[in-house]
Amino acid sequence: MYSITIFYTSILVIIFLILSVLAITARVKSGISLGLSSDHDDLTKKVRAHGNFTEYIPLAIIMLLLAESAKLPGIALHIYGIALVLGRLVHVFGIYSGKTKIPYRVIGMSITLTVMSVLGIWLFFVGITLL
Repeated sequence: MYSITIFYTSILVIIFLILSVLAITARVKSGISLGLSSDHDDLTKKVRAHGNFTEYIPLAIIMLLLAESAKLPGIALHIYGIALVLGRLVHVFGIYSGKTKIPYRVIGMSITLTVMSVLGIWLFFVGITLL
């Protein structure tokens, strides 16, 4: 039934929707409907937080789903799901906090990329055994 992936996907969708509303609101407030402007730091932060989330989460969810379908143990799926959510939240915090909080962005991306790398390697070896 993919209950673990469904659970973490639902949390990630909620975060995505919040980031979407924040980016849309910033666009309306700034009057800039497309693109970015260096004069609108708040808009840039909100659009990039949303964009970065959008760039990584779909593939991460697919990987989590494939891992669950390939019978990765539930505890591992929960660890990766929690890490993915935390990594994305830390990254968003880093973007919203400004240039002085770059370490949070690095930590958030490191967590996200580690989860994706571990799942990718595991899926690679699963795939080899299925050939």
